[in-house]
Amino acid sequence: MKLLLDTNAISRLFSGDKAVLAALNQADKVYLSIFVLGELWTGFYGRSRQKENHALLQRFMEKPTVTVLTADAETAALFGRLSVYTALMIAAPPNWD
Repeated sequence: MKLLLDTNAISRLFSGDKAVLAALNQADKVYLSIFVLGELWTGFYGRSRQKENHALLQRFMEKPTVTVLTADAETAALFGRLSVYTALMIAAPPNWD
């Protein structure tokens, strides 16, 4: 099984969520995007446990089953467009009735 983890899944893992841990234990490959890493670092900075969280993330990323997916300029531009679209959808959801 392959898993692509989002920021929430990693946060839940670091909080000891047994369901996330069970899924990871069954996975042959685990992927994290560079954007998820950026979001995690955003949450780490300025927090009292910054060093501990960084060490925990580093140990996780060193596992042989974990791969960090990188991005190019085109991917970053798409990410930006999707972020704006998502924010607009949250601010003014469409009425599909």
